[in-house]
Amino acid sequence: MRFLYLTAAFICCVIISHAQFYNYNSGRTKQTGYFAALPYENIDGKLVIEAVIKHKKCRFIFDTGAPGCISKNLADELQLPVLSKQLITDANAKQDSMAIVTADITLQGITFNNTPTLVAGVLRLFDDLHVDGTIGSNMLHNSIVRISPREKLIYITDDRRKFALNKKQCVNMVLTPGQSLPFIWINMRNNKEMKELVEFDSGDGGFYVVALSHFNKYRDENLYTAVAEGNTGSDAGMFGSTGDTIVYAATVPYLSICGTAFNNVSVQTSFGNNSRIGAGFLRYGIVTLDYKNSKFYFEPFAAAQ
Repeated sequence: MRFLYLTAAFICCVIISHAQFYNYNSGRTKQTGYFAALPYENIDGKLVIEAVIKHKKCRFIFDTGAPGCISKNLADELQLPVLSKQLITDANAKQDSMAIVTADITLQGITFNNTPTLVAGVLRLFDDLHVDGTIGSNMLHNSIVRISPREKLIYITDDRRKFALNKKQCVNMVLTPGQSLPFIWINMRNNKEMKELVEFDSGDGGFYVVALSHFNKYRDENLYTAVAEGNTGSDAGMFGSTGDTIVYAATVPYLSICGTAFNNVSVQTSFGNNSRIGAGFLRYGIVTLDYKNSKFYFEPFAAAQ
C-alpha cells in the first residue's frame, strides 16, 4: 500500500529552535478585562483571521504551534522596527538567519503592543492563502483562547469566567519558555497503555501527527496497527527540502484526550521532533487554551467516533 503525505512548507508545522534564547513573550495587551470574538475562515485546515497593524487590515493564520510571523513585504511596507536577528533551525534541521520585528497587532479592538514577530521570506503558503503572516502563541501568553468550530469563532479574553469550563474536561498544559507553545499529555492503548506529550498546533490541519522518533520507538511494541509505508517525494521545511523521506500511515486503536476517547485513529508520521494534535481535532469539539493558568480544555460535540 502506498500513500502520498503532504506537508506545508512553513513554520506552523515545527517548533523553532535558536542558537541562543530569545523571549518572544515580551509583548503585552493594551487593555485589561478584554473579550472579543474573531470570525475565522477554515482554508485547507488553516484558521485565517483578520488583524490590523498600523491601520492596515491584514489576514493571518491563527497558529498556536509557532511564534508569530509576518511576510517581509508587509514588514517592509509598514517599516516595522527590527529588534534582533536570530539563527533559526527548521523542521529539516536546516539553519538560516531571520529578522525579528516588533508590531502592535489589533484583533477586534484588542491591541497587543510590542509583539516580537519573525519576518519570513518568500513562502508559498502565504501566497496560496493570500495571508500576511501568522498569529502565534507568544502573543496569546496572557490570554484565554477558545476555538469554537461550529460558530467559526475564536474567542480571546483575559478572564476565564467568560467561559463555562468543566474541570473534568481539562488537562494541564505545558508551555515552552519564551514562546508559550502549548503541549498536553494524551493517552493511547493497544496491548498496553502509553502516554505522549504532544503539541497542540492549530497551524497543522491534521488530527494526530506522530513524530517519526516516537513512531519508531513504539512500533515494535505494537502500539500501531495497519502500518503502511510511503514516500513524500520531498519533505519541505522553512529553508528547503530534505529530498525523499520515508513516512508511515497507521492506526491507533484507542486514544484519549481530556477524558474523551477516540477509536481507530488514523495517524501519519512527521519528520519533526514533536508529535502534534492539529486543527483536524476541532471536528470533534471546542478547544480552550488557558495560557494564563496553563490549562487545556476539550468539550466534545458528541461521543467521539
